[in-house]
Amino acid sequence: MMQFCQKIDIHTHMLDNESLISQRLTANKYMGFSRCVLLPVPENMSMGGPTFFAEDAYALSRRYPEHFTWMCNLCPDGTDLTHEKVKRYKQMGAVGLGEFGTRIRFDDPKMDHLFAVLEQVQMPFLFHMAPADADPYYGIVDDPRLPGLERALKKFPKLIFIGHSQPFWFEMAKTDVTDPETRNSCPFGPFVEGRVPELMRQYPNLYCDLSANSGQTALLRDPAYGLAFVKEFQDRLMFGTDWMFREDAPCHFALSAWLDFCAAKELLPFDAYQKVCFGNAERLFFQPR
Repeated sequence: MMQFCQKIDIHTHMLDNESLISQRLTANKYMGFSRCVLLPVPENMSMGGPTFFAEDAYALSRRYPEHFTWMCNLCPDGTDLTHEKVKRYKQMGAVGLGEFGTRIRFDDPKMDHLFAVLEQVQMPFLFHMAPADADPYYGIVDDPRLPGLERALKKFPKLIFIGHSQPFWFEMAKTDVTDPETRNSCPFGPFVEGRVPELMRQYPNLYCDLSANSGQTALLRDPAYGLAFVKEFQDRLMFGTDWMFREDAPCHFALSAWLDFCAAKELLPFDAYQKVCFGNAERLFFQPR
């Protein structure tokens, strides 16, 4: 009988609250999640409630090293201060920067400075994308068809970019939509492939975060195409949840069950299943770089 993989959740939000942490660890056992990558918010960003900064993620991973590792986060200012912060976080053990949520354009000179620093210290960049530089959106801003992302992929070939959120996955399909609100949605149903697979083929430094409804829907909206996508890009896809654990929060992840099903039915080769569930994350975040 096939043994299902323990999964690494590369997109975990948490608060430094012992009751919630204990419940999350219990839930991880139930759901088959072995480890989590903690994603904090930058020090100047408010989410309208309790906050969880890089130092909090560091402290939590130090208390529970067998369960958590962590990324750092910051708001880039284009100065040596950004460089110093990133180097300090790297020395503290940060495995990447994310989930980047500052609203700033991909082609802003401050971002070029940050990308150069991250490339130098070999820290992957996991981003939330915004469809416009306007409220209520947050994240790195790019235009339809992702020209800013492509420019960055080309200019910083040794930096790993990890795509996430609705405007990124919206480009899974060929489209001429430019409306920000529509780009910030999760369409369903069959489609003609678009910019995301095109960029994946052209740039080996582009990886994908499969978390949240955005990543899950991108694969499950057309399961036959989703399976082909996983097979083709199995070395650069990573499972995640984007789950902030709360007692009242649902914990049903269709993508996890779908991956298990495809492996059990031998629709997905077992080595590809392992890579997506934990192998790629282990290589990026749990091995020395």
